[in-house]
Amino acid sequence: LGRCDLAAGKHEDALLSFAVCVGLDPDNPAGHLHQGLAHLRAGRRDRALADVDRALGLDPANPQAKALRET
Repeated sequence: LGRCDLAAGKHEDALLSFAVCVGLDPDNPAGHLHQGLAHLRAGRRDRALADVDRALGLDPANPQAKALRET
């Protein structure tokens, strides 16, 4: 649902969905990565980078997280 909301430009709704995902499975890098994308699109760069860094901490080889960190 969060990815659909994100694609539809519903950043706040996406953030709620991803917060639930991260809460249920905090060791899943995808949840942190997608939450970071939602923060980035909502204009919250600092929070986005924190989420991306967490995703990279869990999966240092994640190409999406690496690409986001470099932007």
